[in-house]
Amino acid sequence: MIRRPILILFLSFLAFSARAQGYQGHDFWICFPENALHEETGVPLQQTLHITSDSRTTGTIQPMDDTAKIPFSVESGSEISVDIDSALEIMSSGEIERKSIHITSDHDITLYAVSHRKASTDSYAAIPTPMLGMEYVVAGYTTLGYTTIGDVGSRGFTTQAEIIATEDNTLVIAHLTAATLDGVPAGRSVMIVLNRGDVFQLQG
Repeated sequence: MIRRPILILFLSFLAFSARAQGYQGHDFWICFPENALHEETGVPLQQTLHITSDSRTTGTIQPMDDTAKIPFSVESGSEISVDIDSALEIMSSGEIERKSIHITSDHDITLYAVSHRKASTDSYAAIPTPMLGMEYVVAGYTTLGYTTIGDVGSRGFTTQAEIIATEDNTLVIAHLTAATLDGVPAGRSVMIVLNRGDVFQLQG
């Protein structure tokens, strides 16, 4: 089995005043990790891509769940935002899903992903595909508080990390220092094989 570059995401909070300091490239893989639980029944989740460029640029946004491509264009020095279907939010732990998104453009862009729900906004700067590597360390935290909210039951705010494969037959080994939400104990290793566009979320 061949080891291939992968993308691992973990949530960070970014100030949009710092957009110009992001990575630039013309090929990206991203996904939308699970946001906080619903504060109340019916509270909508908004998922958005923010795209900037120093040049007049066109490109496509391709969800890997077989939905239609989304074309975009951005003028030199400006920014656009593109809404992404909330069905692409990753809600599982320890399962392979087809919820990644592949973004390509004809000139370099800077790309930010934002997931917003009332009282909970997550965001990160996307890293271009050529800059990805094969080894990552994910920093986590102890699960924060358990609460019953709306119709989702009792659950805390967990650490989570997402793994996206950019090529077929990508072997991934995750060495766990804490138990996962789906029942894998600390000290074990999780081994999976992902194909291009697969995404795997671990929560714990």
